Amino acid sequence: MPDRDTFTMEQRDRQTRLSGVIDEHADLTFLGRLSGPQVTMNLRGIRRINSYGVRAWLEQIRKVPAGVAIEFVEVPPQIVDQINMVHGFIGGGRISSFYVPYTCEKCEAYEERLVQTDQCRKQEDLPKAQCAACGAIMEVDDVEEQYLQILRDTEGNA
Repeated sequence: MPDRDTFTMEQRDRQTRLSGVIDEHADLTFLGRLSGPQVTMNLRGIRRINSYGVRAWLEQIRKVPAGVAIEFVEVPPQIVDQINMVHGFIGGGRISSFYVPYTCEKCEAYEERLVQTDQCRKQEDLPKAQCAACGAIMEVDDVEEQYLQILRDTEGNA
């Protein structure tokens, strides 16, 4: 079993699932070999990405063959940050769902909740989250504008 810092890519349930850490050791060359009209890429397992990983990702995302549409699902907060900071991070892909970190001010519970991009666009806001522990309404535990920005920036790709 690989350790949590090892980058892995696997095909499962018609999805390309990425996990671990994207750094100077991550082999991202598979991006240039993607095929088919539609590829679903699940990023939930990505724990961290460093500056070397961002550079390598950008080099490889540019090599995705023309005609291959990537749908990114379960995008974790650390990747949402990169999408907002680095132009072209998702290439010509689109984001279907992403995780938003929430915290409860009442009981200090923390959760990342999966939200659907289309649903957020319709509401023009992030969904409210009720704390599972105490029932209070949770607050976004990050700069909420970053998550709304990702909706605006990727709207043309939806």
